[in-house]
Amino acid sequence: MRISRLINIMLILLRKELISARELATLLEVTERTIYRDVEALSMAGLPVYTTRGRNGGIGLLPNYKIAQNFLTASDVRNLLTALSSVQTLIETPEIKATVQKLQAMYGTDEFTELLIQDVNWQGAAEIKALAQQFSQAIKQH
Repeated sequence: MRISRLINIMLILLRKELISARELATLLEVTERTIYRDVEALSMAGLPVYTTRGRNGGIGLLPNYKIAQNFLTASDVRNLLTALSSVQTLIETPEIKATVQKLQAMYGTDEFTELLIQDVNWQGAAEIKALAQQFSQAIKQH
């Protein structure tokens, strides 16, 4: 559960420049103290997390750690998410799911289902899925 929360904190920090501990605690349904412990854990893991005090303070990531929001256009992100989601239909892996979640979190989009292949029921689909999984396994094993 904590690993999942740490990942969620990082995804939120990638989207927002600065966020208060209170807001993070509310979003993640934990105490502010838990947020501060998690921020310390992220910092000790080498991630460039920082905190600032005061009325306009909060928790953030150093700017050089973030990908510039204009690096990928909305169309680029939609294309990537569509492709990954279609591949995920054939090969379900935690890595692909995590990548999709990261892209959605970083670019704040859920609308990528323009060409999503949800139900692969055409003739030969089972064979194609099995072959795709074999390819995936072979690539992992080099």
